[in-house]
Amino acid sequence: MPFGAIMNFTLNEIARALGGEISNGSVLAPGPNHKPTDRSLSVTLSTTSPDGFVVNTFSPRDNVIDCKDYVRRRLGIEAFKPGQNNTNHRAANLNTRGASSIIAPPSKPVNKIEYSFIEPSTGEFRYKKTRVEREDGSKTFYFEPKQRGGSAPLLYGGERINSAKGEKSSLTVFIVEGEKKVDELNKRGFLGVSGDSGANSQWTPEHGQLLSGFNIVLWPDSDDVGEKYVSSAAKVIKNANPETRIKIVRPFPSASPGEKGKDVCDWTGSNEELRALVDGAQSYVTPGTGEGGKNKFKLEKFEDIKFEAKEEWLFKGILPKQGVAAVYGKPGSLKSFVASDIAFSTALNRDWAGRRGTGAPVVFIAAEGAAGFRKRKVGFEIFNKDLPSKVPFHLISNAPNLGTDKNDLDELIQAVESTGSNPGLIVIDTLAQTLNSADENGAGMVQFVANANALAVRFKCLVLVVHHNGLSDDKRMRGHSSLNGAMDAVILCERDPGALTANLTIQKLKDEVSGTYLAAKLERVIVGFDEDGDEVSTLVVASVEDAEPHSGANDARKKTNPSHRLLLDLVEQGTIDAGKVIRPWADGPEVKAAPADTVRQYYFERFPMEGVPPGEDEKTARRLHSEKIRKKLSRAIDGLIDAKVLVAATINGVNYLYNPSATCGQADVSKDTRPHPSAKSRLMASGQNGQTSANVRIRPQSATPQEIVEEEI
Repeated sequence: MPFGAIMNFTLNEIARALGGEISNGSVLAPGPNHKPTDRSLSVTLSTTSPDGFVVNTFSPRDNVIDCKDYVRRRLGIEAFKPGQNNTNHRAANLNTRGASSIIAPPSKPVNKIEYSFIEPSTGEFRYKKTRVEREDGSKTFYFEPKQRGGSAPLLYGGERINSAKGEKSSLTVFIVEGEKKVDELNKRGFLGVSGDSGANSQWTPEHGQLLSGFNIVLWPDSDDVGEKYVSSAAKVIKNANPETRIKIVRPFPSASPGEKGKDVCDWTGSNEELRALVDGAQSYVTPGTGEGGKNKFKLEKFEDIKFEAKEEWLFKGILPKQGVAAVYGKPGSLKSFVASDIAFSTALNRDWAGRRGTGAPVVFIAAEGAAGFRKRKVGFEIFNKDLPSKVPFHLISNAPNLGTDKNDLDELIQAVESTGSNPGLIVIDTLAQTLNSADENGAGMVQFVANANALAVRFKCLVLVVHHNGLSDDKRMRGHSSLNGAMDAVILCERDPGALTANLTIQKLKDEVSGTYLAAKLERVIVGFDEDGDEVSTLVVASVEDAEPHSGANDARKKTNPSHRLLLDLVEQGTIDAGKVIRPWADGPEVKAAPADTVRQYYFERFPMEGVPPGEDEKTARRLHSEKIRKKLSRAIDGLIDAKVLVAATINGVNYLYNPSATCGQADVSKDTRPHPSAKSRLMASGQNGQTSANVRIRPQSATPQEIVEEEI
């Protein structure tokens, strides 16, 4: 039995702990503090190494000893302590096998190679990079002086091409990955340059200017990392001079995903054969976009098609590990609370609804504002004692634009990558707020679906979207039909009238039987007190259990027309978001009502103006559109007031609307539908205040369980 501590782990366990992948008997993974897509760290099990494993780092900024300690920490093994036994403490989420062993110090260096980096314009030495190779096969790199002595990153070999004789347009310069490859080209009599940090090299505008005008030949390592490396180089060159000619050579077959490819040093042909290869090379274009670009469609042989059953679920039988899913429902259906609880459970590696979970880092995008989410997070901490001090969970408080052609997808990806961990779950709450006013019934929704899928593919994670139900159909999601078709899982969230229970129906689950029914029970938690000493509360999910199908009965709005149902939804939304407790009549009870201006704002937002009609100026078009929507809103208010479904009141100069039959989060809702003498639907629809007809006290919202539903609509 090898005495290395790590020998108690399988490659699958190591890959999972490090956020990497298995390739040719090793694990390729991000180094410490690297982006999730980085593969600068490799771990190989070894029966001959004193440690029981070999760590390689291909990043100049990383120290191999630090990398070994990093691997130990991620696996729950104590850091190396000279002269002491190091007990192998397994991470809580891995199966313990109870082994102990001694971890030896890193093996001795056997070779050092130094590379000098020269300022091309002056010929002055700036810094050097040292490559250290060790007995156990590991290698590491470091700069001297540290951090390059304050110098900007330089190209290795840059001074040679700057002093080369002849017109630029007649000279060929190879771009390769690594100093060793540049030296190999120089031995053959060719010019070449490389970034100073291998695959993680930073390509700057100055590099683009230096290479501008030469005949550039990209020679990537024959793997995905190599393709990304030369793509970054080509981008800065084209930005500096779009006329620069760029070709690409790929003399070796592409390696399998995660496998290290071949490079210049593996070339055994003659110089004449290399020149012929360059002469016949195709012009370089963005990969996958045309002739010369590497085809993004990879064909797998039948025998190479694999499936790992253990990695299929985020929560077994409810949510897949990768893809796009949705939790949707009416305003006030508690859907955001449910989504938050799923996110917390994922980050804490907890089961959910009695189903086994796959713990993973989480990114939560509170697109409708983070205030409500912050309160939910604090409530969750209060309700759940003894949480760990650090949880792999990150919050984004503003809404990215994911609904138009020019969107924030790239910046969002960069922001997520900056966390240093690969998320297993990204929550978007809500979809509507990320469309950037794009048409949810057309191109805007199609673009959103494409961007959500791009996130899922990029991070190999689940993107969970919080969304609204349709205006005319409570049992489907609002917007373009492409949304439902793109979903890998869809969960309908319905709230029991007058209760803190969210009834969940798994309406869709790709490749599995849908129709699972769950009941999420919520409880009130006090999170603090405001300046008046009143309690500030939120709701937390206390339990999620299997349940019988939800009937969805007692919803009077099913009998109303779509225009009236929309208004009722928005009154409920306004009551949740900005509702006040008022007393419409001196002899009547207090009720919770929505400010009419809030309802009006929400209503107008549902009907944005789509372009300016031919022959009209924009100002006139906006005025006519606004008048049309105002009249439509006024008719809807009149219709619901006449039907005694909606009540309007004006208190202290402020117009209010409320539904005496809806729960709206209230414990006791008045059924008194007397028309208030100062309420006029015209004023409600236009946003003008009526005259004060009652001088009543308006107190802050009370903190009863039914009144603290803060969910974003």
